[in-house]
Amino acid sequence: RPPRSTLFPYTTLFRSECEEGSACEHSFCDLDDGCGLADVVCSDNNACTDDSCDPDTGCVFSEIDCSDDYFCTFDSCDYDAEGCTNVPEDHLCDDGVACTSDTCEPSEATLGDGGCVFLPDNDCCDDNIECTNDVCDQTEGCVYTVNAEYPCSDDVACTDDYCTVEEGCVHEANDANCPEYECTYDFCDPVDGCQHIPDDNLCDSTACETYASVYGDGIYS
Repeated sequence: RPPRSTLFPYTTLFRSECEEGSACEHSFCDLDDGCGLADVVCSDNNACTDDSCDPDTGCVFSEIDCSDDYFCTFDSCDYDAEGCTNVPEDHLCDDGVACTSDTCEPSEATLGDGGCVFLPDNDCCDDNIECTNDVCDQTEGCVYTVNAEYPCSDDVACTDDYCTVEEGCVHEANDANCPEYECTYDFCDPVDGCQHIPDDNLCDSTACETYASVYGDGIYS
């Protein structure tokens, strides 16, 4: 058989004879080029880790940071979804104002509020008083003011009709709104209107007449 030098006209090297590199490299032997170093491929096939290589220790698999800088999202890594998930959680948004609708809506516009959106909801401030304006203020909460255009009239001419924030429409009897007669006790009844009660003691000579024909409309006993 031919001599060995004829079959292998070069020196045969084994991988074990090649100089090792760092922990991030592995040595190899190429029949044409000889010894070489190749980068170690660090991959654990896990979307939730950051795969890197330390020259001293080798592959490092660190958990990735899924934080999206929004306070109101639940940030985690989902292996099945192959990466980070950032789920909005409305209950994490609370401005302490009872009449606002607090939701988590991450966007560039809401980044300053951690992704939270606080919208006033006037319906939450309904005080069941028809003559008030019920408004939700994003700072003060519910604010109630008198609606000057609301009609509080009770159709009783001698009452002063007005609205208060605390009581709503108020119908206050005002005797000054009733005409006065010499021999009657005149006052405003909040239900029946002006009343004129005859009083003979108020007459100088003759008995007090109480008929409408004498004293005009609204005079009765």
